[in-house]
Amino acid sequence: MSASEDAPLPPGWSKHYSNTWKKNYWFNSKTGKQSWEPPAPEAKEEANVSQVGEKRKLEDEGKKQEPEKKQEKVQSSPVKAKPAKAAKPPEKPSGGSTLDSLLGSIGTVSATQSKAVLEAKRRRKEAEEAKRNEEKAERDNYTQWVQGAIETFLEGGEDVYEFPPSDSVHRLIVKDEAEEKGLVAFSHGEDEAEKRVYMFRQEKAPNALEQRYLHMGGTIEGLMERRARGDTFKEYNTVFSLKDAKLATAKPRVKADQAGDAEDEIESRVVQERNADASLVGEIAQKIRENRSLA
Repeated sequence: MSASEDAPLPPGWSKHYSNTWKKNYWFNSKTGKQSWEPPAPEAKEEANVSQVGEKRKLEDEGKKQEPEKKQEKVQSSPVKAKPAKAAKPPEKPSGGSTLDSLLGSIGTVSATQSKAVLEAKRRRKEAEEAKRNEEKAERDNYTQWVQGAIETFLEGGEDVYEFPPSDSVHRLIVKDEAEEKGLVAFSHGEDEAEKRVYMFRQEKAPNALEQRYLHMGGTIEGLMERRARGDTFKEYNTVFSLKDAKLATAKPRVKADQAGDAEDEIESRVVQERNADASLVGEIAQKIRENRSLA
């Protein structure tokens, strides 16, 4: 029997909305289970709590009875007199210097600190290892759930399958498993929190024009509706992409009169540079002639 949609969810469950099927569904991030019905509260935990309470109650009663049994045993056993301990002779004062005492205390502190550091490293390593094992177990459970969803999709007659929103790691798991089965899977969503994987059969996968429609803000729901109407998405059959069009419009246009002015300026600069070179050559030749005449 399913619970009400407004009832509190058990641990690990979250509520989502399917844009494709227009209804709510529930997803367990720990086990990878997905359901169209709200999950029922787990009665097993209440039974476990009651059993633990009964066990603790019996343990408390047993602890109360133990002192009484020990007291009866002590009263029945004969009391034996303990021999008096010999007095210890007074300790002689140490002959070490103050420096030895300081060095000994420093060594004790250093040893204590080293043990504390090693213990902290050991605990941190154990915590990291436990976290890695937990993440691996969660990924393995999710992979098994994805494999089951793919098998169900292949056995059915749907054209597309919508997975719940997930992070990049879980989306990559879905894509890898879908490709192994010869399916087409890709991520789509307006923002990172709503990104999910859509899975198509090979013959029903979006073509180049439909992919351009999705890249320019289209939705899978709109894609399926336009397909049903027989739309060919011909308005997206353009030579340049949207990025190329923006770059083309951003390039400045040079007018004819501006181009003529630029050519005149370049020509005048060339003439000036030629005249400067000729003047420099003349000066060098004059100096050579003067040097020869002096020689």
